[in-house]
Amino acid sequence: MSVPASVHPVKFGPFVTRAVIEGIEGIEHAPVLLTSRRHRKQLRPLRLLASAGLDHEPIPRKDWLRFWAPDRLSWWIAILFIIGSFLFAIAAAPSLWPLFFQGFLGQNANPISNVTYFVGSLFFTSAASLQLFQSMNSDISRVGEGRGTKWVWWAWRPRNLGYLASLIQFVGTLLFNLNTGSGLVRQTHPDWAIWVPNMTGSICFLVASLCAYLEIAHRVRYFALNDLTFWIAVINGLGSVAFQISAFASYVDLNGQLLDAAVSNWGTFLGALCFLAASYLLIPEMFEKSSESGSSIQSSDAASHP
Repeated sequence: MSVPASVHPVKFGPFVTRAVIEGIEGIEHAPVLLTSRRHRKQLRPLRLLASAGLDHEPIPRKDWLRFWAPDRLSWWIAILFIIGSFLFAIAAAPSLWPLFFQGFLGQNANPISNVTYFVGSLFFTSAASLQLFQSMNSDISRVGEGRGTKWVWWAWRPRNLGYLASLIQFVGTLLFNLNTGSGLVRQTHPDWAIWVPNMTGSICFLVASLCAYLEIAHRVRYFALNDLTFWIAVINGLGSVAFQISAFASYVDLNGQLLDAAVSNWGTFLGALCFLAASYLLIPEMFEKSSESGSSIQSSDAASHP
C-alpha cells in the first residue's frame, strides 16, 4: 500500500497531537490534517480549508441511532462505558430519593447500590482497558512509516496525549474497583481504605480529562460548537469534576460521618450522567465517514483496528 508523500508532525509542547499530510492517494492534492484522536478512531483526515478552518462535516441523523457495530473496537469501548455510567447513576439514585426506592427495595437499597457500584466499576475498567489498547496501537508520531502486521500488547507512548489520557483513566478505574469493592465489605475495611482510592481515582479521571481535552484542542483555549470531539471532551471533563466534588464530600470524619452525604451522592449521580452522555456521543463519532485511503496512513507498529 502507498504511504503519504509527506508527513509533518505538529506538536503541543512535547506532545505530537496532529500531523499535516500531503500526497495521500485518493484525496485532493491539498494537504489534510490528521489529529491524534482521529487516527486512533480511524476517521478520515480533515481537509485544510483556505479560510484556515477545518471541514467538520455534520453527521447524518441516522448515525446518531446506530447502536450495533460489534466488529469495531470503538463500539465496544462506547457500549461498556455506557453500561458502566448507567449503573453508577442507578446506584446513586436510592440515596437521592430514599422514599421512592425503599418503597420496593426496603432495607436492601444500600447493599444493592453497593453491588451496582462495584459492577459498574468493572464495566468502566473493561472499557478503559480496550481504550488503552487502542491508543497503544495508534501512535500519531509514527504516521507514514508503513503498517505493521502485529498487535502491540504493551507500549510506552509518553509523547501521545491520547495514550496518557487512556493510561491514567485506566489506573483511575482500577482505583474505583478498589473503592467500590471495599464498600461491599465496609465492616472489615477502615474508612480511609474506601475514601483514598475514591479520591485518587477521581484525580486520575480529572488529569485524564485534561489530557483528552488538550489532545483534541491542541491549545489551552479551544471552543468549537461544530466539533463533536470537543463536546465529548468537555462533557467528560464535567463528569470528572463532579466525581472529584463527590470524592471530597465523601470524606469520613473521626465520628464516622460523611462530610456532606448529599453533595457526595449528587456529585456521583451527575458525574455518571455526564459520562453516560459523553459515552453515547462516541457512537455517532465512530460512524463519521472515514477516508477512502485511511489504510495507507497507519502506524508502523500495529495492524489495522477492527
